[in-house]
Amino acid sequence: CQGLKKNARNPGLLYVLLYELLLGPNKKIRGGGALKRQIMSQESVLQSALEQVQESLSDTEDNAIPSFPRYVRVNTLKCTTDEAAEILSETFEKGSKMFVDQHVPNVLVLPPASGLGGHEFVKSGKVVLQDKSSCFSALCLIHGNSSPIIDGDYLDACAAPGNKTSHLASLLASAIARENDNESSNAKKKKSKQMKMRVVYALDRSSDRLKL
Repeated sequence: CQGLKKNARNPGLLYVLLYELLLGPNKKIRGGGALKRQIMSQESVLQSALEQVQESLSDTEDNAIPSFPRYVRVNTLKCTTDEAAEILSETFEKGSKMFVDQHVPNVLVLPPASGLGGHEFVKSGKVVLQDKSSCFSALCLIHGNSSPIIDGDYLDACAAPGNKTSHLASLLASAIARENDNESSNAKKKKSKQMKMRVVYALDRSSDRLKL
């Protein structure tokens, strides 16, 4: 297995693929490539090593599995972060910790295993059950551009079920609002005639897409 790490050009990709195969919900690696072929050639060795680690953990007294928080992104096109935090806080027991993530704006960090699938805010699209890691795509796209943001269209070529697309739309709306707040009324009128429409295109026909 050390040979995998030594030969991998991208160690980060190696870890992701190993997780998908050994610990992911589907227990398999989607797609192809040389790195996948190398991993699959040692699948039995990797599975055996995983079982040994799991057995060693079960033999220890302190074998508690760490729990990770539930991340919820507030859809600022439909409500504010304060509003969402106030309503969601009523769902949890008194004393439960809930706070705004320090890296991603408008993402709330909730207690582990928070069951919100049937919550009215989730059904209405005011909040989105979205992992923190998947929020960085839209965030990097917006903040990676110049300030003010570039006029034009934004293309999401991997849109299913559409969480990143709706995140991109809300970030664009917030950025445009900030630009408008910082300009005089005359500048706004002039800009409105010159500025191209910013459109988020999502290339997907899934019925599960969120309505923006």
